[in-house]
Amino acid sequence: HTDNSMSTAKYTLLTFLPIAIREQFRRNGNVYFLVMGCLMAIGWYTDVFDSAISPWTTLGPLALVVSISLAQEGAADLARHRSDAKTNRHPCVVLTRADELKHH
Repeated sequence: HTDNSMSTAKYTLLTFLPIAIREQFRRNGNVYFLVMGCLMAIGWYTDVFDSAISPWTTLGPLALVVSISLAQEGAADLARHRSDAKTNRHPCVVLTRADELKHH
């Protein structure tokens, strides 16, 4: 007996955060602001160089944008999981080749 279920969902509960965050940082804009925020943090919290602006002016909005994107992606994937479950609950007709039928 084989499993004929389908799945269009991208993530599982365990893979959502690692994969979704990796997808967020494939965008050049997010990488740019992360690097700039890290450089600003080095200047703000160490004596390597001076930073006139707090790193949270860059990292805060970045965290907000990434969080909203993750929430949208999570909601979309949850909808895909629900749609998959609904589709997989439908009964189906199993076709068998005539030469594979057992004759009684």
